[in-house]
Amino acid sequence: MASIDFDKLFKNILVVAESTAEEGWPAIRDFAKGDLEKLARTAVEIAEGRINGTITENGAKALLKMNQNAVETVLAGAACVTKLVAERVINAVLGVVKDAIKAATGFAL
Repeated sequence: MASIDFDKLFKNILVVAESTAEEGWPAIRDFAKGDLEKLARTAVEIAEGRINGTITENGAKALLKMNQNAVETVLAGAACVTKLVAERVINAVLGVVKDAIKAATGFAL
């Protein structure tokens, strides 16, 4: 199994978030970056934990869900952003995160 390259994952997350948010990105960028970075770090931790056996399948799902909720709250709370845009962004970003975890571990979330 392979590990996840944090820098590459975070860059991909930002690209997907920006392209998905479209015109709403400038309004949420500063709010979102910190939480998206935390989400990328959590993905690395999940992959490493699954590889070395310290995180169970249910634990991995719970960690990802907790971070998803945190990012959704930040995005939805940002001024000028609708819930629909926030949901669209988090779903696109989670696709990138889940693909990275699966590529590193073979474990699909």
